[in-house]
Amino acid sequence: MTLELFDGPGYWGQAHRYAKALREQARSVDRVTLPTGVRAWVIADYADALAALTDKRLSKDG
Repeated sequence: MTLELFDGPGYWGQAHRYAKALREQARSVDRVTLPTGVRAWVIADYADALAALTDKRLSKDG
């Protein structure tokens, strides 16, 4: 499945489906490029997201 993350209204209506697809592909953490060209991480698993959000080594500027 090609994931066009955050690209228009189609994504937001199916966000849970995209997250499920990432988890099923054993890619609960994936690097993406937003339509604006900004590189970002998508974290589709709750435990991975919690770990990332509480890890002081991670920052939006780093």
